[in-house]
Amino acid sequence: MSPQVHDVERLRAFVSSDPLRNAVMIQRLFMPRGKCIAFVDEEENPKAVAVVDLPDAEGDSYSLTLHGVDPRKTADVLGTVPEGTYWIQLADEELFPVLEARMRMGWYARAWLLAMKPEELKGDAGLETRRIDGKWAHKIASVWATDWNADGYVRHRLEEGPSSGVFVDGELVGWGATHFETDKVSMLGFMYILPEHRNKGYAESITADLVRQAAASGRTPACHVYEENYQSLGLCERMGFRRVCRQIWGDAVTRNREG
Repeated sequence: MSPQVHDVERLRAFVSSDPLRNAVMIQRLFMPRGKCIAFVDEEENPKAVAVVDLPDAEGDSYSLTLHGVDPRKTADVLGTVPEGTYWIQLADEELFPVLEARMRMGWYARAWLLAMKPEELKGDAGLETRRIDGKWAHKIASVWATDWNADGYVRHRLEEGPSSGVFVDGELVGWGATHFETDKVSMLGFMYILPEHRNKGYAESITADLVRQAAASGRTPACHVYEENYQSLGLCERMGFRRVCRQIWGDAVTRNREG
């Protein structure tokens, strides 16, 4: 039986050995937005960790972040998480067969984790950008999350983390922000340009602004882009981002909850 970890600091060295690949797990372990529990194969020399965010309300899904360097031990750890439905983040796609053996997947997608050395930034269009006030949260959320009310989450990120927007006649027409920041990584996201304002260099200038803000704080700028989003991948790589690994996001249910 894989033990539940009560002192998550004991996991810091293991997950921080790869601060980019494990950025999501680091954020959930050490900067949680709610209550989370962690499971490990062994605390002294861990080879696999599962972090479970508990639901905010009855009927909500759990969230699971999984990382392991040993498939067998990862399977053992996964077998100890609570029964139920989950939103999944898999730190490395190579562990997907382990996940499928324990859980029945619903929707899922592979995303590239990309990162940049700020000194290698290129392609800035040099347009004016500025920080985005929380009052624009609904506009951003209505585009970013069409199937749930993300206004509160987006407002929190605008108020707590870096953001960058382009305004035309006082209206926000393009934007980007961060999903979270660890001590080493600034995870960019929310990037969107209104269709009638595309191909003007706005995305390049917003991205460059966010990269510089990350660099100023001593963090590595990173982002997730779904593998079929060729346009965004092209933009990121033209500006100096490199592909780190593919990770998996999706939803699932533990197999003995089927039927």
